Amino acid sequence: MSEMSHFFTALRIDTNNKVSLIAFSSTTGIPVERLKYYNEQNVLPSGKDLQRICSASGKSATQLKLEMGLFDHA
Repeated sequence: MSEMSHFFTALRIDTNNKVSLIAFSSTTGIPVERLKYYNEQNVLPSGKDLQRICSASGKSATQLKLEMGLFDHA
């Protein structure tokens, strides 16, 4: 995994604990590989993935974006 794991950090997914990632994947219905992509590229998910992640984590999209260190006009 990438050293820049802001996505997983924001979601409190332990990068050293694969069970944590698998459990989050199962909860959201988002494949592990896609979650890893969001983490490694530090990309904010969109659409249904973002909705599922926000629902599972209890965070708003804005809160997730800020915790990932992403800033834009919004």
